[in-house]
Amino acid sequence: MPPPNQLQSGETLGRAIFDSKHVKAAGRGLIPPKVFLEKQGVNELSVDRLDYVDFEQAAEVQGNLRGRPCRGWAKLLVEAAAENGRQVHPDPIPPDQLCHAYILLPFAQPIEPEQAFVIQTAHALQLAMQAAWHQAPINSKNDG
Repeated sequence: MPPPNQLQSGETLGRAIFDSKHVKAAGRGLIPPKVFLEKQGVNELSVDRLDYVDFEQAAEVQGNLRGRPCRGWAKLLVEAAAENGRQVHPDPIPPDQLCHAYILLPFAQPIEPEQAFVIQTAHALQLAMQAAWHQAPINSKNDG
């Protein structure tokens, strides 16, 4: 089922996790804030629209994009992602990529690096505190 053009209330978003240390923490119920950090000054966080993906295929695509296995997702509701001035926008990636969206942090470019880091870190902590772990399926192409 293709996703609607607009995000839906109650829709689940997921930030892919690749690092085994982050997976161990997430498995204990503690999503590391670093999962929701991008490079300093980048105010867009790439997320998957988990309600519309085949998890095995999504893990494989994510793994291929990053060159290492996708082990799972830090998942949260679109409402949580959109708190505190953040915006969430659908961002389809054709033809056979994931159902994609991005979380836009509330700062404009250009911004001083120190200020960007403070803002990014605060939002990463907020997002991580509201996120839960979703394990990727374990298969031969994804050693999640």
